[in-house]
Amino acid sequence: MKKSLLFTLMILALLAGYSFFAGLPHHAHEAWQKIPGFYGLLGVGGALVLMGLAKGIGGKLLYRPENYYGEDEA
Repeated sequence: MKKSLLFTLMILALLAGYSFFAGLPHHAHEAWQKIPGFYGLLGVGGALVLMGLAKGIGGKLLYRPENYYGEDEA
């Protein structure tokens, strides 16, 4: 694993831990807002859904077989 990725993941873990354990005042208006890390999980889930849709749609529209331009005559 690259050092920069490891460093980024460590910083993310530290920030998530701080926000979880710091006990900052939070006024939930809806039930899902009481779940710790809900918006982070929602963002990751949304990104995964968008990547899956892009891969599925892009694969159907952009994929061409290996011999799309004809057979090699070389």
